[in-house]
Amino acid sequence: MPKKPESEHQLVSLWELVSGEKRGENPLVNLWELVSRCKTRAGYIRLWKHARFRHSQLERLTAQSVAHCHTLDGRPVSADTILSEVVAAMYAIGFVRGMQLGRELERDRETVGTVGLLLKHAPVRRALLHQPEKTTEEICEVLDNYDVELPGKLRGQGTWGRFQRKPLVKVAISNARKAAIQKAMFAEFMAVAKGVGHEGSIVNQFRLKKFGYPQ
Repeated sequence: MPKKPESEHQLVSLWELVSGEKRGENPLVNLWELVSRCKTRAGYIRLWKHARFRHSQLERLTAQSVAHCHTLDGRPVSADTILSEVVAAMYAIGFVRGMQLGRELERDRETVGTVGLLLKHAPVRRALLHQPEKTTEEICEVLDNYDVELPGKLRGQGTWGRFQRKPLVKVAISNARKAAIQKAMFAEFMAVAKGVGHEGSIVNQFRLKKFGYPQ
C-alpha cells in the first residue's frame, strides 16, 4: 500500500505527536479536530452553524441560571452582557492568535542549513514524522539512501549510519524532526485557509480598495 503524502496529515495527529496528548471521546471539544474539518467552505459553514446553535443554547441557559452577577468593581451585570463579553473576548483572542500564526507562516517559508538538507527529500520528512518515532538508526538509513550530507565537521567523512551515536548527528535529527512537524502543521493551516477562502473574513473589512483608496 502506498504511503500517504504529507499533505494528508491531520492536525489532530500532528498535535498528538507534539504534545503527547490523545484525543478525547468528544471531537467537538478538540480544537485541532475542529480546525482539521475546515478544509472546505462547506466544512467551515458546518462549524459556524454548530457554533451559532451552541451559542443560542448557552444564551438561554445563561438567562435562566444567572440571576445576580457583579463586575470586579461591584456594578451589577446582566446575563446577556456576560455572554456577549465572553464571546467577543474569545473572538478577539482568536483574531490576535490568527495574526501571530500569519507572522509565523510568513517567516517559515524556507528552512536552511543542515535541517533544510534533511527536509529536502519527502521520504526523509515522512520518516521524521513517523508515529511512533522511528529510531535514530532507521532515520540514518533513510538519510544514507538519499545521500544527505552529514552535518558540520562530520561532512564528507562517512555515512549517517556510521556516526549515528555522535551527539552532532542526534541533535541534527532532533532539530529536523521538530522542523518537519512544524512544517507539516503549517501546511495543514494553509490547506484550511485555502479551503475556507476569504468570504466573510474580518480581514476584508480592512482592504483599502473597498473604501476607494488606491492600492
